[in-house]
Formats: sequence, structure tokens, C-alpha cells
Amino acid sequence: MLEVVKIIPNWINKRKDNKQIFLLLLGLFFLVACSAFPLRDQSLSLTSTPNVIVLPTTARLTPAIELSTSLPDLASLVSQTAVPAAIPTQLKTTPAATITATITEGNSWSAHPGVSADGRFVVFESNASNLVADDQNNVTDIFVYDRVLGMMQRVSVAGDGSEATHANTQATISADGSLIAFSSQSGNLVPGDTNNRPDIFVHNRVTGSTERVSVASNGSQSNGQFTHSPVISADGRSVLFVSDATNLSDILLPHQGNHLFVHDLDSRQTTLVDVNSENIPANGDSLWADISADGRFVVFTSWASNLTSDTPTEATGRLFVHDRVTGITKLIGEGIAQAISANGRYVAYLRTVENEGVYLFIYDWKSAAETQVSWIASGIHGRPGTNEVNMSADGRYVVFRGVGRNEVTNEEKSYTDIFLYDQVEGSIELISVDSHNMPANSGSGHPDISDDGNWVVFDSNANNLVNNDTNEETDVFIREIANSKTWRIPVLR
Repeated sequence: MLEVVKIIPNWINKRKDNKQIFLLLLGLFFLVACSAFPLRDQSLSLTSTPNVIVLPTTARLTPAIELSTSLPDLASLVSQTAVPAAIPTQLKTTPAATITATITEGNSWSAHPGVSADGRFVVFESNASNLVADDQNNVTDIFVYDRVLGMMQRVSVAGDGSEATHANTQATISADGSLIAFSSQSGNLVPGDTNNRPDIFVHNRVTGSTERVSVASNGSQSNGQFTHSPVISADGRSVLFVSDATNLSDILLPHQGNHLFVHDLDSRQTTLVDVNSENIPANGDSLWADISADGRFVVFTSWASNLTSDTPTEATGRLFVHDRVTGITKLIGEGIAQAISANGRYVAYLRTVENEGVYLFIYDWKSAAETQVSWIASGIHGRPGTNEVNMSADGRYVVFRGVGRNEVTNEEKSYTDIFLYDQVEGSIELISVDSHNMPANSGSGHPDISDDGNWVVFDSNANNLVNNDTNEETDVFIREIANSKTWRIPVLR
């Protein structure tokens, strides 16, 4: 390198044109260098129009776990998997009446959060009436908080901005934060809603429209008494939900109970997915389900005995995965379905271990290996208490609610905490802590995690996770793993 430095001055002085050539090459070098290594974060840009937000491109970390493009025991037609829709570049935050810059804490409880792929948008349900202006319906609503702009938006509204007349719950969010699926019994969110029963809706934050998706392929209303538990795929195309309706599918349903359906927002088709490989419906209840990023794989728990040839006949909840491309349904084993990774490789679920309690398991389709997540990190027992688990896009990080142990007395706590399991390191980290890593002083639950595993949202009854938490209500919090920081949602400004 030193010899090159010595040669350059001599070469420049040798010919008149060499200096200009050198300066040109030097300029090109800096241009390339600046493009490869920007001096500041340019992931977010705002237009001059106040009601338009330019969404950042989701930056995912290189997965530490190898991602398989095929699942040997499950998939043979990966090339037929639907291509995710392009992320919209502009997000209209209209109607304006549903938006406010939050400057105060909620005057009632907030819970059940979800988070967008990059951790920017947090969706949750709340009974508070002071999160947006003109909230006068006195029911639980669905809100989306933009952590970058500090803006709150109510999304459980009709296309014209009208308030919902009944409670709205169970919200989930697409990867880019533009689509929100939720459950509501309100009859005024879409025209022609006359069934007076809970339905599943999707609010589009780009267009401001609200659409009912718990309908048959011909648009007929559900005749079910209970329709609930929506999950929207990361690409925003497929909405999975549970319903006891008998008229949502063309297939005759001999079992009058809970079944699983997927509504395609592009084709407007609704399909039954708790079926065996011959497309015969489950002969028992199906519940607790999740869907892969592109909507291809559905993992669920069912009490049916006819979904696979190797399903035991005794009545107990068993874990299945259905491939919507090949039509194949596979049995994993006994368990309560929780979460599936973006490409369907990893499945997280709960199972009761005899004489020990309920434990979290992770199944890897590629290696056909099952991992029991037990207490690993010092002082943390890490036993899941209820069916509340989510995982990062690549499946490396699994966040769950569990019962921990007191690090001083080693006694089991009387309330639950949030934990993060790292498949690569084999470690468990306590997440329901403040920015100084002090544990929450009350119960926490309902965790969700960003694609890269850096952002975890949860709700908690604790009042010691942030300063000035004085509302004595359940609140929503977000934890940044990399910087060990915890904030309450909304962040007071």
C-alpha cells in the first residue's frame, strides 16, 4: 500500500491529463463509498403533505438460522407460493378525525398489542376514550400508534370514519402496517351488515376503507354465532379466522362446531382449511391457529380424528399443518398451536408435560427435530402459562408469556412475565423489565415480535416499567432488545 502511495504523485506529474483523470477516479470512489455507507439513516422520508406518510422499506437482519426454500416433509410446490404484494409507499392517515398526536396517558386499559415488521407501528385494543379526538362511542376500539411520528390513529371505523357501535377486539397487523384485521359485532362498519353477529373486518390504512372478510366467496353473510381470532398474513393478502358458521364454504360441514377459514383479499374467495389431504372437513373442533407470511401454511390445533391417517382416535387437541398449495395436511403431535415462522419451517406450540406443567416446544420441519424450551438462563424458569407465543420472521427468536421464578428466593412468581428464547444461543431473556432491567412488579402478557426480533410489544399491569405511569390500568409497552430500552405506548410527548 505504501508503494502505491509513493507512485501516485509521480504518475500525476508525468502527464498533464493524469491529474484530471486522478480527480475523476477519486470522485467516483467517494460517490460509490457514500452510496454503500450512507452518513445517516435514510430509511424514513416525509412528504410535504401532512396527511401522507412514506413507509420505510422493512430492513431485516441477515437470519442467523438458515432459511429453507423448501420443507422436505411438507412442501413440493414452493415455486407456486403466492408472491407477496408490494408494500405501498404512501399511507393516507385520513379521515383526520381519527388521528391525534398523543400527549397524555390512556384513561382506561389498553391491551393485546401487535407490531409491524420493522417495529414502527403498534396496533392494540383499548377502552380509553382520550387517545384520539371525538371518541364518543364508549366501546373498546382498535388503535395504531406510529412510533416515528408519535401519532395515534383509530382504525375500528367505517370507510367514512364513523365510529363502531360495538366492541372491537383481537387486532392483527400486516408486515408493512397498512392493513389491520379485527373482530367486531358492529353493524355499521360496512353496508349490508345485518347478521347481528361478530364478524372479521380489515381496515386499509392506505385507502381508508373497511371491508368485512368473514363472508362466503359469493359475499353471503356468516350465519355463525361465534366468529373470532383473525390473523392476517405478513403480505396482507390472506386473513385466517375461526367460525362456527356453516355457510362460508361450499363443502358440507358434518361437524357443527369451530372450523378454520382463510379469506383471500385479492380473489375475494373464502376457503375451509381444517381439512385432510382429500379436502374432507375436520370432524372435531379446530382452534388456535397461525398462518405463514405468504398465507401458504396454516398451523392449528384440532380435536378431529380424521385429518391424517396417523391421528390417534382419542379426543385430545393435536397439532396440524395444512399446505394450501399442495392440499396436504400433516400431523405434528399433541399440542396447542401458537406460531409459525415466515416460511413455515418452524412451529411453536404448547404441550403439557406429565407431572411438570405446560412447556413451550419448537418443531423444525427441515430437521424433524423437536426442542423443549425449559429453564435455561440463570434464575429464569421460563414455563409458559397460557397460549401466548410469537416468533421472529426467521424463527430464531421466540417470545412468550411464562411463569418465572424469583431470583432471590427461587420461588415461582404469582404472576406471568414475558421471555425471549434464542434458538441459536439456546438462551432465555426476561423481557418484561424497565430500561434499567428491573423486572415488572405485576403480570404481563400478549407478546408480539418484529421480523428481526429487535422489538417486542406486550401488555402489563405493572406500574414500574416507565416513569409517570399513574393511570393504574393495564398498558401496552414496547421493548427494544438491542438497546435495552422500554417505552409505554403511546409515548408521552
